[in-house]
Amino acid sequence: MRVSVCFVSSVLACSLAASADVVEFHDRAEWEAAVGSFTTIDFILPPSGTPISDQYSDLGVHFGEWIFSHNSGSYQNDGWGIHGAVDGAWVHFDTPQHWVGLDHPGTTNIELYRDGELIHTTGTFGSSGAGFFGGVMSSVAFDEIYIFRHGPNNFVFIDDLHFGAMVPGPGGLALLALAGAFTARRRRA
Repeated sequence: MRVSVCFVSSVLACSLAASADVVEFHDRAEWEAAVGSFTTIDFILPPSGTPISDQYSDLGVHFGEWIFSHNSGSYQNDGWGIHGAVDGAWVHFDTPQHWVGLDHPGTTNIELYRDGELIHTTGTFGSSGAGFFGGVMSSVAFDEIYIFRHGPNNFVFIDDLHFGAMVPGPGGLALLALAGAFTARRRRA
């Protein structure tokens, strides 16, 4: 185990000088298996229509331009979630994270930021309708994410938010190693 922790620390430190190696997940079970432990926010707090900002500051998470909402058809996990401003909204973390996952209705894209610098933009997660998952695991820790949808006047929605900053399990290490090898091969080509 000690070797794995040292290996991960070395990989993460080396990766900071380069761009992030990121693995994207469309399947929640695969994401959970790769990341191991994580924290979940299910957004069942104030009445629908209440703005959200620092209600989860005890977890080190702050939200910009989000509103609590209730819609059992869209938020299939429990009928509650949040929706962001038109075209996108921010989530800020007090402690840098290495993975994040979203249960969400509709299409969603995620940008990862470290100290205000964009380190990765995902492809599109989901489609029309409810019950989708989008997740990422990054070799470079990020402290902000911007969640958006392509196209004009598209609100973004989150049913549940999952995040973590701990060292990934062996499956996650293998995925990051593969992503790093693929990225290095692409750069050489």
